[in-house]
Amino acid sequence: MLEEFHRIAQELDRIPTWVQFSAHASISADVVRRRFGGLQGTLRHYRNWLESNNPDSPLLAELGPQSRHGIPTPPEVESEARPTQNGSEWQRTQGPTFGSPIDFRGLRHAPINEQGVVFLFGMVSYELGFIVEAIHAAYPDCEAKRCIDRKQERWQRVRIEFEYKSANFRDHGHDPQGCDLIVCWEHNWLDCPLEVIELRRVLDLLEG
Repeated sequence: MLEEFHRIAQELDRIPTWVQFSAHASISADVVRRRFGGLQGTLRHYRNWLESNNPDSPLLAELGPQSRHGIPTPPEVESEARPTQNGSEWQRTQGPTFGSPIDFRGLRHAPINEQGVVFLFGMVSYELGFIVEAIHAAYPDCEAKRCIDRKQERWQRVRIEFEYKSANFRDHGHDPQGCDLIVCWEHNWLDCPLEVIELRRVLDLLEG
């Protein structure tokens, strides 16, 4: 399966979206998703496969730790005209703050809280194969259905919890038995027992 994924990636000269994979591959994208645990699991296994089988592949750059939809913090600038508290960053004043500029469709800045994650998921949920049934105030946050077989048009219930960082799920004391999937901006929980969709990675595959 990973060899087929790699073949498509080489043809396109980039990591394919699921739509692109389905259009070019000899196997179903749903089979790959189920085998490797969704998008994040597929990319993680593919990165490991590339490191073992094709360590010089330029595609590894697209699978690195940094997302293209994250702009690095600017370097320190020496300036006497720059008033700061600690010499390393501008002093914060009153007013709202924003995440890094990402310019993804109608969203100018990256999420900085759970509400931003919910909004961004709403923008891309259909492209990821989800139909949202309801958003709740109580745990879990979202009731949705996910397409597991496009040929037979079969859908399956999925319970989603939104978090800014995946480890917040653990910190909030949620029971993993009551949820199927965490949707977050940043995945920072290495031993997470649930499937995770890290939206900052998803944007790299959906841009354009």
